[in-house]
Amino acid sequence: GLVYSDCLTTVSPTYAREIQGKEGFGLESLLIEKKEKLQGILNGIDTSYWNPETDPLLEKNYPTHGNDLKEVLEAKSINRKALQKKLNMDYDPAPLFIAITRLVQQKGPEMIRFGIEYVLKKGGQFILLGSTPEPTLKEEFYSLSEEYRDNPHVHFHFIFDEELAHLTFAAADCILIPSLFEPCGLTQMISLRYGTIPIVHKVGGLSDTVFDIDHEQIPLEKRNGYTFDFPSEDSLRWSIDRAFEHHKNDPQKWHQMLKNGFQKDWSWKTPALEYLEVYRN
Repeated sequence: GLVYSDCLTTVSPTYAREIQGKEGFGLESLLIEKKEKLQGILNGIDTSYWNPETDPLLEKNYPTHGNDLKEVLEAKSINRKALQKKLNMDYDPAPLFIAITRLVQQKGPEMIRFGIEYVLKKGGQFILLGSTPEPTLKEEFYSLSEEYRDNPHVHFHFIFDEELAHLTFAAADCILIPSLFEPCGLTQMISLRYGTIPIVHKVGGLSDTVFDIDHEQIPLEKRNGYTFDFPSEDSLRWSIDRAFEHHKNDPQKWHQMLKNGFQKDWSWKTPALEYLEVYRN
């Protein structure tokens, strides 16, 4: 298929470049040879389904145009209180971090574990929604949940729960996405749609959708989160520290990220047109 195809597509521009290197897993030479026919097109999300304005699973709906952040923040606070009550967590205005993911090696489970522990150490709250098919990881995270069993600032949910995911996206301040590799990724798009700021490892589609608020070479209107280049505890710590700092002391930066995330069209409209162009050519 790769050899005789007229065109090759994958799910993000950065991943299209990455698979011409070690992410090609033995096919990189062929993909380099075919690079003129290789195109990365970002996925989209169903913005009618993932829509804070109409989502029936939220306690309080809110607009996505980004023009009235006061209404957004008030609604997110209401959703947060509803979520904390549902999960028997303490109400706390400190930053609420989440991870909504499969707990597999690709998703950086060691980084997620570090993030949970570090956020709690700094006085934040954390909710993990993550199932895993891997026995070792299951044991590790079940053990971690037992360690924090009596802590009212953290909740572990090891069963996939779509309804809970909607409310969690709407309630949170930040989402951790420390994937070791990520062809595209959708949770960062959903989180930005719901006004939850992503903290991501700068790989694959994450690199094409999340732009660091402190990166001065990126236009301000594109900056919508926090990124780190290396999957290390120090790198993640630096990003979490900045999130805490901006949440508490720099509302201008925080609101800028929220606005930028809301104003981006995360639907399939643009990807669909790009695929049509590929087929036409």
